[in-house]
Amino acid sequence: MITFKKLNCNPSGNPRKACHYFHLLTKHEKVGGKLYKDFEPWDDYKIALNRAKLLGECSRKYNNKSFGGGISFTTFLDDYQLEKAIVDLVESEQIKQTRSLLLK
Repeated sequence: MITFKKLNCNPSGNPRKACHYFHLLTKHEKVGGKLYKDFEPWDDYKIALNRAKLLGECSRKYNNKSFGGGISFTTFLDDYQLEKAIVDLVESEQIKQTRSLLLK
């Protein structure tokens, strides 16, 4: 289950939510990249951010003292719909196979 933090609305009045970037990584990527030779410690955040942009929602980096590395989404979807979209994206085999393309 993904826990979203409700953020202040953007200047246009659209609602925003944030979640930790680990929710956008596959199981192998969360291990620390031991399965990948060229995997650097900071690449996992790049992968998660690029993967979030594939959702079509307005997603950006979210850094805050009270919240670790996160990604904010500007969306009218409720938490369940956004969580389902993230889980479907991560589990799709197409995204796992294009991992090397996301690091560009």
